[in-house]
Amino acid sequence: MFKNYLKMAWKVLGRRKFFTFVSLLGIGFTLMSMLVVVALGDHFLAPSYPEVHLDRMLMLDRMEMSGDRSSRHSGPGFKFIDRYARDLPGVERMSIVTNTSDMVSFMSGRKEVYFTRHADAEFWRVMQFTFLEGAAFTHEDDISANRVAVISEAARRRFFDDEPGLGKIIELDAAEYRVIGVVRDVPFHRASSAAHVWLPLHTKTAAGFFDRLMGGCIATYLLEPDADPAQVQAAFRERLTRVEFHDPERYHTMKGMPMSRWESLATTTLNLEPGETAPRTLFLLTIVAGLAFMVLPAINLVNINLSRIYERSSEIGVRKAFGAAGRDL
Repeated sequence: MFKNYLKMAWKVLGRRKFFTFVSLLGIGFTLMSMLVVVALGDHFLAPSYPEVHLDRMLMLDRMEMSGDRSSRHSGPGFKFIDRYARDLPGVERMSIVTNTSDMVSFMSGRKEVYFTRHADAEFWRVMQFTFLEGAAFTHEDDISANRVAVISEAARRRFFDDEPGLGKIIELDAAEYRVIGVVRDVPFHRASSAAHVWLPLHTKTAAGFFDRLMGGCIATYLLEPDADPAQVQAAFRERLTRVEFHDPERYHTMKGMPMSRWESLATTTLNLEPGETAPRTLFLLTIVAGLAFMVLPAINLVNINLSRIYERSSEIGVRKAFGAAGRDL
């Protein structure tokens, strides 16, 4: 029976080759696009290496500092996080990590650029990296600004080919660092953790970095298993009222909020102000867009079926005259 169905389908497809080809191509392209979009969304939003606890993590990576005549949008600064964003109720651990920056290494006369982050020791407890060699740097390494580094598997290949990297020296921006750990590569879409090289936070040499209220950092919160994210966010908003500004005549208001990955996506997609989010709105828009996109293959399928029915209308009439039931047709 199944063989007969295949033969019949092949004969039907051969009646109008070009029309059928265009219709099936449109259907296949639409379904493929939907699968790709869903797969990308799953990779971006679902917990996975090294953000395996993403379902109970909040990220503070976008804020606004404003006054009567000026405003500034960026990530929070180290001083703001260190002074006002620690020890929130319901938070199990908190980490400070910088955005990625380019650091240069020259190897055999060839310039190599590496995406680098500076992080505190808590970063390795909030994130769950798989170490292939060695271990992470410690709190003492960070406070003492020891020039040690954790590198990715891809960076190890670029620095040392197929040789082990543990204990070896790498040079970045004319400074030497000793490799104390090698981790499995992190997918690029893990925006809060992906890099080639991770260095202790206090080896950051940018002028005034540790005195900034705004710029360059991400605060990552790992909530307690039974914590309510809304209560954590409410406590953070209360902290914003305590901020002491360097120049109160120019800036006097801070806006922002630790958000889940989905809330952050909603804020960015809907172009909302820092601290504002509408995850339900984004969810509804996503559903509507998906349904609208699926209308295209549905219309194609209807057209194909109608054209086949009209072509065989005389045959259908003869079969009904001889008593064929609707399900048989």
